[in-house]
Amino acid sequence: MTVNRIDQFKTFIEKNPADPFSHYGLAMEYVRNDRLGDALQIYSYLMERHPDYVPTYYQAGMAFSKAGDIEEAKRVFRNGIAAAERLGNVHAKNELEEALERVADSG
Repeated sequence: MTVNRIDQFKTFIEKNPADPFSHYGLAMEYVRNDRLGDALQIYSYLMERHPDYVPTYYQAGMAFSKAGDIEEAKRVFRNGIAAAERLGNVHAKNELEEALERVADSG
């Protein structure tokens, strides 16, 4: 019997709970499996505990948007832009600005 990806990420988290990538991967799998509520909980945890883990902001913003919470999506994108600026990550900053613009235009 094969282990599904959600279970794999949960095992990774058990072994190394401080690793943001494992939490991020689990949240991504929840989104892929239409478990937005579970994904949003993890993204919120990551933004609180690992505010410099910039990839979280794009995916979290997209998930909030998909869940219909446009204002929260915009807030997340803005926070991500600030984090990317703080870290000098121009590429991520540009992607987050584009995502913010798309969400703002849609809502």
